[in-house]
Amino acid sequence: MKKTILVVAVLAGIFVLSYLAYHEVVSGSIQSWEEGRKKPCNELPSSEEVMKILEEHDAAYRQIEQILERKGWIDIDYQRCPGKAEMDIVYPTINEREKIKSLIGDTFFGVPYRLNNI
Repeated sequence: MKKTILVVAVLAGIFVLSYLAYHEVVSGSIQSWEEGRKKPCNELPSSEEVMKILEEHDAAYRQIEQILERKGWIDIDYQRCPGKAEMDIVYPTINEREKIKSLIGDTFFGVPYRLNNI
């Protein structure tokens, strides 16, 4: 009887841990996908506006570069939508992603960005 209870407890524990691990992977993937989606061109700021924001917030830009520690990079995309711009931030681990999100929030001072994992 004790062996049966132990086996059931172990199987229940394995099930719970598997469920939690699966949920974390799926929710993390969905969140990452949402952050990687491109905004429509009509929702992007002008290239000039983005340049001005980057100049005004150079310190925050440099902080992101420090967080990435040469393991990721920042790209300003002027190509996809002529006359408009957005940021791509490529990061190596979830740790850097969380630091970047806590530093700048949902936009880089009004400039939309996409977070992409290497």
